[in-house]
Amino acid sequence: MLKCEVIFTQGLTADLGLALLATTKIESSADCMRGSLGRRSMKLSGPVTIRAYPGFLVKLLTIPLLMLNAPWSYARELPKWELYVGIAGMEIPHYRGADSGRTLVLPFPYLIYRGEKLKISDEGVRDLIFDSPSVKLDISIAASLPVPSDADGARKDMPRLDPSIEIGPSLALRLWQSTRRNYKLWLSFPLRTAFSFNDFRFTNQGWIFAPYVQLKYRNEQWKTGISMGPLYADADYHNYFYEVKEEFVTASRPKYRASGGYSGSRVTLSVSRTYRRKRIGAFLRYDVLKHAVFEESPLVERDNYLALGVTVAWRVTQSAQTTTRSEDPFANNNQ
Repeated sequence: MLKCEVIFTQGLTADLGLALLATTKIESSADCMRGSLGRRSMKLSGPVTIRAYPGFLVKLLTIPLLMLNAPWSYARELPKWELYVGIAGMEIPHYRGADSGRTLVLPFPYLIYRGEKLKISDEGVRDLIFDSPSVKLDISIAASLPVPSDADGARKDMPRLDPSIEIGPSLALRLWQSTRRNYKLWLSFPLRTAFSFNDFRFTNQGWIFAPYVQLKYRNEQWKTGISMGPLYADADYHNYFYEVKEEFVTASRPKYRASGGYSGSRVTLSVSRTYRRKRIGAFLRYDVLKHAVFEESPLVERDNYLALGVTVAWRVTQSAQTTTRSEDPFANNNQ
């Protein structure tokens, strides 16, 4: 019996398990040409030399192949879209600087879409504007929950704050990547405008600029990331949360109006794990508000903000249509 070795003389696009599957028993070198290395499909790009060797030599030669041919990628038949349903548990303060908060358990839908020009994943909507290996221009989206009018603490007896959504462009520059491309360092510049909404009426609440540097690690199942950076916002944005008007002044709550400028700093940690039909994730966000321009507002009860949460999602259906593309598991996303 012979064993099959695949020697790549140029670019490689093949399944992760290819080098190990290359030790599969075959009848002749012709079986190699027919692609009988295993049950999973493969694609090879560039000149390829296929030879027959005794099995023990193949094992010696294919082990270094896993290390020496990095960076690599593998072609996979993936559904055009997948639909998940999940549940999220979060512990979050009412707003940045609040001493009170809430615990939420919420169901949510979760869509993955793998289009040519549009991609949707757990990291948001990508490739809407411009995409290259080292520069990306996408849409940045953020949101905040409502603050109830009966909340305890510094805002007691003040009006309810409506939920808000922030949206705007984000430019991302890749600063560094490891040899195997499983680690990447990005510098991002999201600029968003905020809108509060109630009964389908939207009111502009100013602008926020939140540049950050992010180190990401990714393999076939795990994704982790850590990001940090300062925040800046205009006066309208700050006053939506921290202004105290004349009619809400009390003995312990003087009149206050904020200016625009530095809005604190933020560190975010995230981790997720993908199983066959399930995805599990967790995040932690910590903001430091010391020296923020609104630090003296009577509505700021503490100089930090901590939010954390976990999510679990199950795939309920997927498209019959598939898409074949070179899927680098270490380098899919930029944010």
